[in-house]
Amino acid sequence: MKFTYGICTRGPIIETSKIVTQPDKIVNFVPEIIKRIEKFIPDCQIIVVGGPIIKDPNVFYIPFDDDRIKGGTWITKKKNIITQCADNDIIVYTHDYIAPNEDFYPGFCKFGTDWDICMVKNLQSDGKRYTDWKAWDDPIFGDRKLARYKDLHWFDKNKYITYNGESAIVPDAYDRTRYMAIFGHFWIAKKHVMIEEPLNEEVFYNEGEDIEWSLRVRHKYKYMLNTESSVVLLKDKRLNDPKRKYTKYGRYKNQKFHWEE
Repeated sequence: MKFTYGICTRGPIIETSKIVTQPDKIVNFVPEIIKRIEKFIPDCQIIVVGGPIIKDPNVFYIPFDDDRIKGGTWITKKKNIITQCADNDIIVYTHDYIAPNEDFYPGFCKFGTDWDICMVKNLQSDGKRYTDWKAWDDPIFGDRKLARYKDLHWFDKNKYITYNGESAIVPDAYDRTRYMAIFGHFWIAKKHVMIEEPLNEEVFYNEGEDIEWSLRVRHKYKYMLNTESSVVLLKDKRLNDPKRKYTKYGRYKNQKFHWEE
């Protein structure tokens, strides 16, 4: 099993190997991510798009100048470049603060490859789950943030509902992936998926580019959660509402899960 690990970054100049709970924007986690990939994932192709020049012979570095992009960070273009340059069939797409844990590769050896798109546990420094296996426009769970996307240029009001519910990291055994979203900070996909359904380069960072892609692919491909593997956020990112309790079972920890189709 061979991985391509694609990292999208912009170009901070200060390096650190420590987890930062209140990070400054100029902290560069990419060298630490590379170290962890080389340590934990054998025979892995590493691609870095953007940021300072990397001279590591084990890294395929691709320069990318975000400052020349009028629309902002062109994250969709960067991820499509990773797809084009990937030598392996299994591709990790990640932002520049997420690194593999020691269980990442052995977990996949146990979990297997019978999937098209895959998520792993996203852990903060305190071990709590971050946004990974998450409901979106589910009639039970839903995500109230969906409504804010209705005015973006890619949103088809005739196709996508604007449900105002609560968001939740749903149970690991959740089987309603047609109502889920694959969040852009980290995901894994087979190369054929990303060739057939590339990111929309008309959509930039913070314009719901990950949600636009999710809504296109979630009905077409097998999306699964690998609970055997995990990654760690090297900077803590708190979810917007501090009153919400995102645990392994989301806000509905004690609720029984029965749906009528």
